[in-house]
Amino acid sequence: MIRPVFAVAIWIAFVGGMAVYTKARQETAPPVTHERELAREAYSLEVTTTFAVEPDPFALKDADHADAAGLVIRLNGKEIVRKTGELQPGRPFRVAPVNGLIQGNNEFYLQAFPPLDATDRVQGVRVRVFRDAEVVLDRALWSEPGTSIASTFPLSVGPAEASKGSADEH
Repeated sequence: MIRPVFAVAIWIAFVGGMAVYTKARQETAPPVTHERELAREAYSLEVTTTFAVEPDPFALKDADHADAAGLVIRLNGKEIVRKTGELQPGRPFRVAPVNGLIQGNNEFYLQAFPPLDATDRVQGVRVRVFRDAEVVLDRALWSEPGTSIASTFPLSVGPAEASKGSADEH
């Protein structure tokens, strides 16, 4: 009889101690802020496809987006481009300025859907990011036959004076 009572007492002391410790730590810890300084330079994005981008015929419609998209680009989880109409192959599509870039590490996510009649071919997308007129990122993304293109790519943005100096040091 004494063993179960002893086990319950130890359990209550342990859980109670953890609750007191957690509450005391929350009261003394400074609030965590995740705000970062925005990039100061003007950035632009250029996308060139080898195929006529068409909306995904199998996409589910939701309340936020009535039309399916053929090209979606997200920056740090926020959608910055949503093309529902066709894009012509070989013709660059430009987004300027790119809003939402922060100093430090950024991540782009691109998803593009080739037309259904081009499922037997490998398709490609070229993505270039410009800082003012200088190319800071040039990436080619390729699909397997019959699949869409979906990929992420990072971009590191530093302070204005540090990012100009790092390009000269290569």
